[in-house]
Amino acid sequence: MGQNILYKNSKGCWKVRKWWFSFLAALMMTSVFTWDMNQTSAASGQGIVQEAHNYMGTPYSFGGDTPAAFDCSGFVQHVYEQFGIDLPRTSRDQANAGTYVAKSDLRPGDIVFYQGTWRDGVSHNGIYIGNNQMIHASRSRGVSVVSLDNSYWAPKYHSARRIISGSSQEVAGVQESFEELPAGQYHDVASNHWAHGAIQELGESGVIAGHSNWHFLPNDSISRAEAAALLNRQLKLGSGGSLPFNDVSSSTFASGDIASVTAAGVMGGYEDGSFRPTEPITRAEIATMFDRAFNWKTTPSGNASFSDVSSSSWAAPHISRLASIDQVSGYEDGTFRPDQNMTRAEFASVLHRAIHQ
Repeated sequence: MGQNILYKNSKGCWKVRKWWFSFLAALMMTSVFTWDMNQTSAASGQGIVQEAHNYMGTPYSFGGDTPAAFDCSGFVQHVYEQFGIDLPRTSRDQANAGTYVAKSDLRPGDIVFYQGTWRDGVSHNGIYIGNNQMIHASRSRGVSVVSLDNSYWAPKYHSARRIISGSSQEVAGVQESFEELPAGQYHDVASNHWAHGAIQELGESGVIAGHSNWHFLPNDSISRAEAAALLNRQLKLGSGGSLPFNDVSSSTFASGDIASVTAAGVMGGYEDGSFRPTEPITRAEIATMFDRAFNWKTTPSGNASFSDVSSSSWAAPHISRLASIDQVSGYEDGTFRPDQNMTRAEFASVLHRAIHQ
């Protein structure tokens, strides 16, 4: 740069040479670009996932964007913010950030979006953690891990976006990002979790097992096939027998367990001849299933004071019997919510109580 920055024009006025403005602009753009790249390079899919897990159990609050309480997009924004990455505030706006990625190509750290939850269009999101699971801020469970195949979320899947691109860091196996744990211990079941004791004991005995990465997914629904398998594993009814259902074959998951619990009269199918093995099992169905399985000789006491369990309900005697001997419980508002899907943690708790009755 042999030329002077300042010069006099034809009218004798001092001016700054134009190339200096260009140089300053380029310098500023380079500085900003370098800062962004340095911040982003510190992030990886593995790092994003690990950071997200630091907030497990944080309660949900609409509009929440701090570790005191999160809503879905506030949680995602906060996690990425820890790596110097600024995202828009709402899930709808975040759905336009980064680049589109197909569901079949999801990597840990990608953001997954859902539609039609509490409004039309994109209305929820979470962070993909690998192995078909996401961590998100749920209205009912706070920050928690859930399967993308969850019966509620699966049909509402909308799209996914990749924020960190061009680096091999984000494809690092999430399997290696979590410490291997002994049987009965899981990264998403803390020692103060309400069902921790039941989950740990059943896990140690081999009756129940978690998912990959030493996660239990306590808030996920449990399917009818899974319930059959777990109960048969405890009762040791054996395997085999006829499969009188039009949607269960020998290749169906837990087909032997389904045959066994059906033959024992513990579970049954539906009027259309189906068993619906992949459908979530409800609290009323679980009460009936456990009552039949353990055959407790207790006279049902009315409707056990549950405001939403009519005495004429098909499951009323079973719910009442189990409530009478403290095998199942209701909610603080006096309801039992018989049609609500039972979670994996709830199932573990009921099975644990039944074993120790």
